[in-house]
Amino acid sequence: MENIKKIGKHIFWIIQLIVSLVLTYSVYKLLPLKYLAIVILILAVLLGLVIFMQLSSKTNKAVKMGSKVLAIVLSVLMVFVNVKVINKAQ
Repeated sequence: MENIKKIGKHIFWIIQLIVSLVLTYSVYKLLPLKYLAIVILILAVLLGLVIFMQLSSKTNKAVKMGSKVLAIVLSVLMVFVNVKVINKAQ
């Protein structure tokens, strides 16, 4: 039961990480390297921000809830962009 609770605390940023990796893989062959590096940097900063806000012991519950909402919104946006990128590539 403890393992499930530990995973539940991290599930939002894990989902965001997976979606970020899928998006990066999808745009890998479509973008030149300098633009791909910018996309990867932005995704890494957003992921780092969400992880910091969720795992920091100094943040209150409102900030942690806001970071979960931010992770969900970013994941949905990345899935939407990923679908549009795949449609453009085809």
